[in-house]
Amino acid sequence: MPPCTAKARMYVPIRAATLISTRGLLEEKLQILHKRANLNHIKQLYAQIIKQDLHNDLYIATKLVSSLSLCRQLGLAIKVFNYVQDPNVHLYNTLISACVQNSKNVHAFRVFFEMQKDGVFADNYTYPFILKACGGQNGLKVVQMIHTLIEKCGFLSVIPVINALIDSYSKCGVVGVIAAKKLFMVLGEKDIVTWNLTIYGLVESGELTEAQRLFDEMPERDRITWKTMLEGYAKAGEMNLAFELFEKIPARDVVSWSTMIWGYSKDGDGKIVVR
Repeated sequence: MPPCTAKARMYVPIRAATLISTRGLLEEKLQILHKRANLNHIKQLYAQIIKQDLHNDLYIATKLVSSLSLCRQLGLAIKVFNYVQDPNVHLYNTLISACVQNSKNVHAFRVFFEMQKDGVFADNYTYPFILKACGGQNGLKVVQMIHTLIEKCGFLSVIPVINALIDSYSKCGVVGVIAAKKLFMVLGEKDIVTWNLTIYGLVESGELTEAQRLFDEMPERDRITWKTMLEGYAKAGEMNLAFELFEKIPARDVVSWSTMIWGYSKDGDGKIVVR
């Protein structure tokens, strides 16, 4: 074999292996970064990323923003984001989620609007993330605005987006619950989460009769469905209705028993008769 051929065969694999191991090592460190919430450790890793000229890598940047968020280092996460020249929707979503996780809801909306300004189109992950930044009666107008965007962009048939929207409406007081119910009624496709969220909103607003009506119409129920209705009746002091529901639960667990005991204690009657 000619010397030049042997040299080439030895040279190429060594470079490839070195590059892969360096990047792989950084990715491995990023995966466990949130388990080592130490600012010095984070800065050291970030310095390695800069040194390897990987700070503009979308995959690396997204991982780093997510890990920094879990470490409660939102400032550094934003700095990492700003280094990326052309952030994609996934990186924007990660930063929006990071802002919400760190209770910086106003900043989450700033990122969301900056995303629109930069011409990066929101996807079916964006809206559930930004809707988490809405809450309370003061957030109703914002939820309505996002609802309009969702409908305009054609995501009103995406179940996770719809569920996030119903959940956000339900946290906006009585008017929000009415809007959530109205949305629920016009939906074509629903899953069990959609039903549960709507029923929960009705229960929390004291609309137990309407909640029971939807409960009776459900094609299937899970543990959360039974728990929501049972707790609703117990909190309202409707222990006769609670007991009727309790008897129908297919598999009574500790939560259902505890709810009944709490309800009867609150109601001043500690008697439970299981038929």
